[in-house]
Amino acid sequence: MTTPAADAHWTLAPQTASIREARDRVGALLSGEARREDVELVASELVTNAIEHGTGMVDVAVALSAASVRLVVTSGAGADEPHVKAASHDDDGGRGLAILAALTTRWGWDREGDRLSVWAQFDRPEAGTYAQVAHD
Repeated sequence: MTTPAADAHWTLAPQTASIREARDRVGALLSGEARREDVELVASELVTNAIEHGTGMVDVAVALSAASVRLVVTSGAGADEPHVKAASHDDDGGRGLAILAALTTRWGWDREGDRLSVWAQFDRPEAGTYAQVAHD
């Protein structure tokens, strides 16, 4: 499983109020971090997806290293595997993973039993250049 030893971990209820809670907690943890807003936005998108497409409680973990910030959101697995959609201009949703792919250095997902984890890695600017990888 890709969940790292977390510097922070929260278990959130599968309700819309948890989206803001995740964003606020991640923002507080990363205060002063160059990529804070990117990580907040991706946390918000992944928690939204976990609530809309998954089941049960939502776990959010953040691990910090000298080179990167790693975010992992885990919930009960839905029927579909995460994939970037080509949302049309008129679609109300379907852009979350495209946003994630655009803002992260790498991202991917793991299924372990009935749980699905989607992870995102954000290299710190001082750690080097960024390289996009859509799925690991």
